[in-house]
Amino acid sequence: MQYALDNPPPSSLVLISGDRDYAQMLSKLTLRGYHVVVVAPAVTITQDGLRLAQYNEMYEWSDRLLPLSVS
Repeated sequence: MQYALDNPPPSSLVLISGDRDYAQMLSKLTLRGYHVVVVAPAVTITQDGLRLAQYNEMYEWSDRLLPLSVS
């Protein structure tokens, strides 16, 4: 969020998270002209949450590429 305060649109923001608590913030940033890219685990994309947010692009990460937990 600090980046958005310091850099006016048009700017790009990338969020790597599956947390749906970011949905409202992402929606507001998109409406204000930021290019928002979300990278989230596949399970998050299929559940309610971030898919309800307004964003420009969404990519899913797989457990093989970026494990949810490190053993």
